[in-house]
Amino acid sequence: MLFFTFSKIFNEPKNVMFLILVIASSPWLLTTSRWGMDCNISPFPLIIGVSFILLGTTRKSHELFQSIFYLLGFLMLALTAYAYNVAWLYLPFIFPLIYILFLKKKLINWKQVIITAACSLIEILPILIFAVRSNIKSLNHTVKILFWTSPKLPLGRVNDSFIDFHHQTLLHIFINIKSFVKIMLVGSDNLPWNSIQGFGAYYLFVLPFFIIGLLSILKRRAVIDYLVFFLFISSIPTLLLVIPNFNHLMFLHFPVLLIIGIGIIETIKGENKNIMSGILLSYLCMFVFFTHEYFNQSRYLRTGWNVSTSQAIMDINAKKYKKVYFATDLDQFLLVIRDFSPVPTSPYQYQKTKENPYRVADFPKEKFLNYQKIMPVTKFAKKSLILIEQSLLPQYINVSKQYQFVKTVNIGGADYNVYQTSQTN
Repeated sequence: MLFFTFSKIFNEPKNVMFLILVIASSPWLLTTSRWGMDCNISPFPLIIGVSFILLGTTRKSHELFQSIFYLLGFLMLALTAYAYNVAWLYLPFIFPLIYILFLKKKLINWKQVIITAACSLIEILPILIFAVRSNIKSLNHTVKILFWTSPKLPLGRVNDSFIDFHHQTLLHIFINIKSFVKIMLVGSDNLPWNSIQGFGAYYLFVLPFFIIGLLSILKRRAVIDYLVFFLFISSIPTLLLVIPNFNHLMFLHFPVLLIIGIGIIETIKGENKNIMSGILLSYLCMFVFFTHEYFNQSRYLRTGWNVSTSQAIMDINAKKYKKVYFATDLDQFLLVIRDFSPVPTSPYQYQKTKENPYRVADFPKEKFLNYQKIMPVTKFAKKSLILIEQSLLPQYINVSKQYQFVKTVNIGGADYNVYQTSQTN
């Protein structure tokens, strides 16, 4: 869709190619597309919405088609509010900025503004009510309207993403800015599943192109330039108020990539084949290095969710044994077991093992299925397995001497010795 949209906006195919190259090969997009999380969804309705709005600007002579594109575009933008709560801070800025720009450039009329704004408000209304009720205690109670019931919400999630607004807000904003600068300079937010140090969200070598692109759009001031700039500055409040990591910065990435692409387009003006070849080769090399590092086994070991864990748990085949005792330093050992164990036939059975909003206690750390943590008073049952993390073997010398060693398995990045108790009753 971006390719089709850019083809309508930019005249030269090479410009479209470089814009698509910058976006499609970016570490941010590649990483975001690899694993599911609510905040990873937000950029996609944003990109689709911006594409529809840009297509609407190319339909000046057909008001009906233009109105349809605008309506689809603004509805998609509004849809981001359902993906993650950071959008609640982003949308109040980007919506009015686009309306002001298009009204000034006579790309939209007041009827289209009213229709798109009204429809978007209707779409956002349920999540707006949810946002208010879940974060303002006095308004959070069960509401019944005829056959419809809206239950009291157990808790809000604003504290998971935003800074503390109750104590030393300015200090927290300053810390946020420092953290953001560090993340961008180092090229990682220290979440191994989320980023790889040295690569950043866009590759670190593109900084000159970002500067060139930003200066270019500020000087040229075409409609596409204004729109990209507004997308960029609308994300600035999130930099100040949202705890920074590459997921929380979701609304920053797309406009930054567009600015980088525009900077490259400005750089290759004049058909300089050496510069074009150099940029293409740089992206190719960085893409190869990034994908190699991303899928490297050592990276998964740092996350605690390495790819060999699934096979190791299947090889243990816990169902064959009465108990599977374990000794480990991994605090979330049973979560790893839960997530990598074969999914039960019934999704309802699996759901019972997952956290839910009304669960008071955390996920159990001592018992799950037939897995049981070794305690000082534990007596090992027959027809059972014993898993001892190798770093803890000196504490369990008696186990290694008394029971039969079976094999070594790697779970969550740590090696475990597997022992088997007697098979007779």
